[in-house]
Amino acid sequence: MNLARPLKAEIKYKNKKIRLNLAFDRVFILLEAWKDDTLSDTEKVELCCSLLIKSKFVRLSILEKSEIVIRIFDEFLFSNKSDDKSKPSFDFEQDADYIYSAFMQTYRIDLIDQRGKLDWRKFIALFQGLPENAKIREIMDIRSKKLPAPTKYNQEERQSLIKAKRAFALKGDGQSDFQQGLSDLFNTLKSRTKGG
Repeated sequence: MNLARPLKAEIKYKNKKIRLNLAFDRVFILLEAWKDDTLSDTEKVELCCSLLIKSKFVRLSILEKSEIVIRIFDEFLFSNKSDDKSKPSFDFEQDADYIYSAFMQTYRIDLIDQRGKLDWRKFIALFQGLPENAKIREIMDIRSKKLPAPTKYNQEERQSLIKAKRAFALKGDGQSDFQQGLSDLFNTLKSRTKGG
């Protein structure tokens, strides 16, 4: 994000401007779809295009759409990908209530009212900037905190942390499932676009 320039919401593809709709709720729908094993890679690409692209296409092949999807993900949605392999500490779907309340408490932003309006990049910047006292940040801290080695002095602390970790445990692998699915899809799409 560059504060000196307006947020760009378009890409050029084969000398044509493609206008994008990067509202955070559309990206959430896409994240849910990526977890859906009943959808094929082609269906996921088509869904991505229908959710995130405002421009009308005239007969683009699935390979061309795949190229566009890869660019949208690389340039706009997940451009700050990290190689961090640690367990995820949040899940947008499972933690929706906590995220909603944190945005209300911290920024006075009603995410329900912001559907279709708040850009994904703004949402992520605000999410990353949530203060330590926001409940979602406390939960993320509990999930990522390592259990200390047992000693005769820390039994209560360990039991308390174990209880908190159980109470706020994520079902499945949350974001890591998505990241793995995204990585697999990217590799499939890239191999198709290169003719491999």
